[in-house]
Amino acid sequence: MVPIAPNEFKMMNVDMDIKVLFSESNKKRVITVLINDDAPIISHEFTPPNYKTSELNEFVGDYFSPKLNTTYKTVIKNDTLTFTHARASNYAISAAKNELFLSNSGSFLFKRDANQQITGFRFSAGRVQNLWFKKLKKLTTHNNLYNL
Repeated sequence: MVPIAPNEFKMMNVDMDIKVLFSESNKKRVITVLINDDAPIISHEFTPPNYKTSELNEFVGDYFSPKLNTTYKTVIKNDTLTFTHARASNYAISAAKNELFLSNSGSFLFKRDANQQITGFRFSAGRVQNLWFKKLKKLTTHNNLYNL
């Protein structure tokens, strides 16, 4: 990229006209990407959430994918939400936005019902998009079973 104005840059050596503009709106930084005559892509600065351990507890539980017929468990490990699976490595996820968590393996968008209870999440990575995992509800019995 080369500067063409104080807050504007142009991509060089590409087959299309791409410009990147930096600005400010309501004391927040904004990046606008212009590609040819397409609609602008606008990204606004935001502060990622900083969940306390007590707030992460509502994400803890078992999540079942009917498509994969497998269950992943979320636990809090070292103040970080972590996925575990019997046949896979553990991996930590970190909050990017409210209900949106990221890891090296992909993104996890948690969903809530009308009562603000987490019902599951959609996982996306590469060609896998919006793979649904339903949060299992613990039964209130002594044998610690789960109910879909």
